[in-house]
Amino acid sequence: MRQGVVVGLIGAAVAMLLFLLVDLAAGVPLRTPAMLGNALFYGLSGGASDAHEAAITTTVVLGYRGARGRLRAVRARGLRLFAIAEREKRVLALIFMLGCCLAAAFVMMVYELSQWVRTR
Repeated sequence: MRQGVVVGLIGAAVAMLLFLLVDLAAGVPLRTPAMLGNALFYGLSGGASDAHEAAITTTVVLGYRGARGRLRAVRARGLRLFAIAEREKRVLALIFMLGCCLAAAFVMMVYELSQWVRTR
């Protein structure tokens, strides 16, 4: 578990550094997390007519980073299920059913999103 956390933190740091370097090379620091945060909190267009017009604010950038941190925490809790499954083989059935439910929810979400995009 500790190795997974360390590798995950290193991967997150590398990705953040890469985004920062690309944004600095373009002359607009923190543009990538701002665009992703605007899309996450305000919809696909982020309230702007163009993705490059998305507002780069501290609230949006920190909110996006917080959402990513929570997602990492949820993923770490999910990995605990696999650690338990190594000891208790019956838990594999639970993991399989949970995965099927999440896959079905994802398909429904994509379908609804496609219908929303089609009507716009």
